[in-house]
Amino acid sequence: MPDFPTLSDLGGDDPSAQAPAENRSSAPPSRARQILDWLAGEGFRCDVDDDGDIHLRHEGRDVFVLLDADDPAYVRFLVPDVWKCDDDSAERSVALVVANTLNSSLKALKVSLRSNGSVYATVELFLDGFDAFRNVAPRCLDLLGAATWEFRSRMREARQKADDEEAAGRALAEAGADDDGEQP
Repeated sequence: MPDFPTLSDLGGDDPSAQAPAENRSSAPPSRARQILDWLAGEGFRCDVDDDGDIHLRHEGRDVFVLLDADDPAYVRFLVPDVWKCDDDSAERSVALVVANTLNSSLKALKVSLRSNGSVYATVELFLDGFDAFRNVAPRCLDLLGAATWEFRSRMREARQKADDEEAAGRALAEAGADDDGEQP
């Protein structure tokens, strides 16, 4: 037994246990709560998903804001499923080229192709506090919107070009089948 009294010796007389909540010193709101409140104030419908990530809709896209408890300065904005590649290795190759082009031309952007064929777009940052987040979040969301649009546009163009080339090849093959083999 210690020679001095402890809080457990106070039993029900512990003043902090009886103090009303408003009199206790309150901890600052969590980063996630600050971000949720700010996003809601900016007109976004947002919530926290089962993984603890912040989910919002921006220009018709699902966007997630991921925070790292072990690295408070780190923030990741993520748009999943920008594109879903077929199992065709040619489409995956095109997706990698398009992703690399966007990664090299747009600041702070990472477009990546996952092993399941899904393409994700992210903006990853180290920020010094909530004010820094608030200052860059609109720009990050706009960057992800532009990157998503550009990626999809380039993939559609590549798909259309491949379809046109395939159709032209079929037309040539059919024309050759109708040819009786004589040279003009």
